[in-house]
Amino acid sequence: MMTQPSRHCKSALSRLRVSEDVAEQATGELITRQARAADRRMDKLDELFNGQWGKLIESLVEGDLAGLLQRRGIAVQHTVTNPRQNYGERRWE
Repeated sequence: MMTQPSRHCKSALSRLRVSEDVAEQATGELITRQARAADRRMDKLDELFNGQWGKLIESLVEGDLAGLLQRRGIAVQHTVTNPRQNYGERRWE
């Protein structure tokens, strides 16, 4: 014969469910904050790599990089500055 849980047990179970819900919500919020922070870091890295690195390469190509490489025995057929391309829905330069 199964007995019904006491009021004390029901109350404890109810508090446990509330605690689980609170913990689940807090975990979700923590994951969301961490994902946003990771997105911000990735945006900074993307800006640094695509912005600063691109400027460096462009300045080298606009300068005498081809001549420097050729003087060192590295064949340079041609150079292109600021090429643009679409890849699917993404655009790159």
